[in-house]
Formats: sequence, C-alpha cells, structure tokens
Amino acid sequence: MAKSLLVLAALCLATVASSQCMNPTPRPEIRSLSAEDRGRFFRALNQIRSNGELDRLSRLHVENADSIHGHPVFLAFHRVFVNDFAAALNRVDPGVPVPYWDWSLDASNPITSDLFTNDYLGGNGKGDQGCVQSGPFANWQMSVDSPHCLSRKFNQGNSIAPFWPPEALLSMQKTCAQYGALSSGIENGCHGAVHLGISGDMSTMFAPNDPFFFLHHGMVDKLWYDWQLMEPNTRFQQYDNSNYKDGQVSGDDIIPGYPGMRVKDSLDPRSGLCYVYVDSGSRAATKRLMQEIDRQTSGKNAGGPMSTQTGGPSQLASAPPMAPSSAPGPGAQTGTTSPMRPQNTDIAAAARASGNGSPSAESAAQLNDITTQVSRLSGNDDSKASASAALHNQQINFLQNTLLNSMAGGR
Repeated sequence: MAKSLLVLAALCLATVASSQCMNPTPRPEIRSLSAEDRGRFFRALNQIRSNGELDRLSRLHVENADSIHGHPVFLAFHRVFVNDFAAALNRVDPGVPVPYWDWSLDASNPITSDLFTNDYLGGNGKGDQGCVQSGPFANWQMSVDSPHCLSRKFNQGNSIAPFWPPEALLSMQKTCAQYGALSSGIENGCHGAVHLGISGDMSTMFAPNDPFFFLHHGMVDKLWYDWQLMEPNTRFQQYDNSNYKDGQVSGDDIIPGYPGMRVKDSLDPRSGLCYVYVDSGSRAATKRLMQEIDRQTSGKNAGGPMSTQTGGPSQLASAPPMAPSSAPGPGAQTGTTSPMRPQNTDIAAAARASGNGSPSAESAAQLNDITTQVSRLSGNDDSKASASAALHNQQINFLQNTLLNSMAGGR
C-alpha cells in the first residue's frame, strides 16, 4: 500500500513538473541578433507566408477584430497571438529566435531606424498601392483581406511621425496601478502611433500581413511584462476592466479566437507560454536618466550644484540592465521638490523631465475621449487618412498635457 502511494505521489509530481515551464525561451530585441540569426528569422517568416500560416494568423485577427480591440482582452489576446506566431515559426525551424522591436529607441525620428533598411524589414512602399519593394519581404503578394501587394504608406510621406520615447513609456507604467488602465493606455496611445506611422497594411485589421506587426506587438507585450515585473507578486494574476466600458471580466474568460485558452492562462508568460524578454537596455537607461533629472531638480530647488549630464537614453544605453522588480523607481526623491515646467513642449524633452507625475483631470478626460474612439482605421483614402492624422495628434496632445500638467503640479 505504501509503495503504491509513493508511486502515485511520484506520478503526481511528474505531472505537475511537466505542466511547468522549466526553461523559458528568451525573446531578444531584433538588433541584438547576429546577422545569421536575423537571416534565419526572415527565412522562417518567408516559409510561413508560403505555407499559409501567415494568412491564417491575419484571418484570425480580422475575424476577431471587434472582440479584441477596445476591450480589456486586448493585451491578453495579442500575447497569445504573438505566441501563436512564434509557434508557427518554430514548426518550420525549431529553435528559431523570435525577436521584438524596441521602437522607443527610434522614437524621435523613426525613419532613421535600422529596421527600415534592406538588412532588416525594408522601407516604405512604392507607387499608388504602396507596394513594398525592398528588404526580405519585397514583392510579397497577400491574400487577406483580398489579393494585394504587401503595402506600407508612411504617415508623413517619406518619413514617420515620432513614437513614444522610453521616458514616456516608463512614466505611463508607473502611473497605471490597474491592468485595464495600462491596457487602454497602450492600445490607444503608443500602440496606435506605430500602426498609423507605418500604415499601409499596418493600419488595417489585416496588419499581421506585415512582419512589422509581430515585432511591434512583441514590444507591446514587453511593456505589459515589464509592468508586471514591477509588482510580480500581484500583477501576474491581475486582470480587470478599469478604463473600459465592459461589464465584469474574469481570468476564466475565453480568449477570442482561442477556445482552449482562458485569460488567466496568458497572464504569466514565464510559465504556461514559456518565454521571457531580454531588455534592450532602454529601460535601465531611462531609469538612470529620470533619476538624474530628479537629482538635478532637487539640487536646483535647494540651491545646490547642478550636474552637467544631459545625455538621453541612447547615450546611457550601455548601462547594465536593472531588474524592474527590485530597482529603485525614477520617482524616488529625498526632500520636497517642485517640478519645473520645461521651456518648450517637445515631447521627448517633456518626457525626459516628467519624473513620476500623474495626469491632471483634463489629461485623464482626454485619454478617456481617445479610448472611446474607433482607432481601427483601414484603407488609405483621404477621409481615413485625415482621421488617422487627427487621432495621432490627439495622442500627442494627451502625452504633452499629461507630462506638462504633472510637472506644473496639476492633479
């Protein structure tokens, strides 16, 4: 009898162990890959386009568009969706690296990013249809939503409007205490800016046609993951409907398009989905920069000496990574300080000086207004292009108001 119980216990332990992720797969920033690994990733992408898997993913995104955007499940769905993409790549090339794109490193002038060169994903489209004719996906012909060339139409002609910089992203993560607030803030802010900036297929519901989609949503997922790491004991279980008009939500809710997946199955990627992100260095550099801004502000208000350090994240990117769950936050200060209003309204400059401010009532109202709008713009006709530009301007205005009001002491 005792022997039988021991065998049963061993089997139970084996079952538990097999359900746990013992060795999570690292997901690196794409520019950290060797040329060989980058080429391997691109070859696998071409294979899943040829075998129909990319079409399947695009079609799944289109069919569930109304359920996965503008709702709390936004982040959870896209986490599972990117993991589905990773699995498709691994079916054609087991062990192929699946990177993300830290577009915050390119925020001030996205068009200068390596990502838009032939060695990476290629550049803007050509002709009336915006057909991509450069890079590893040149001359791709897509079938979803209808037959067409893979299209890109940058939102400033031959350039792209700025993205959210690392400082603004970290400030947002520190300000949002609830999952829903983070999800809506990402979806209607930094997430939309990248889609609308690249445009073409990326501004439609069949955006997964463009490999930029998966690199971009890898970064979106990492923003959630980093936020979870800030308070790992609670946030890897957190799921709520704050900032959304949805009724009560639960971790037991089924993820649209994945009948076998519940939201709670997606909350901790380190276990069930079995991956972790490798930081690009921007997060640690941003923390150091914002701490330095706080120190300088404290020194000036106290009449003390000011540091001459003015370098941005790109100059500090060589700093060793700091664990988000244990490193001191940028808002840590000693003594009482009065944030200084910047002399100009440049987004990056304001973000660098923002510290750990909170949105004013006016800014919060503007965010709610943005959240309620339909940001899922498709096509490239003039009216929709104007709507895209208007939405982008609202996002920029929101960020400016949030940062400037927080610095002026507005609450």
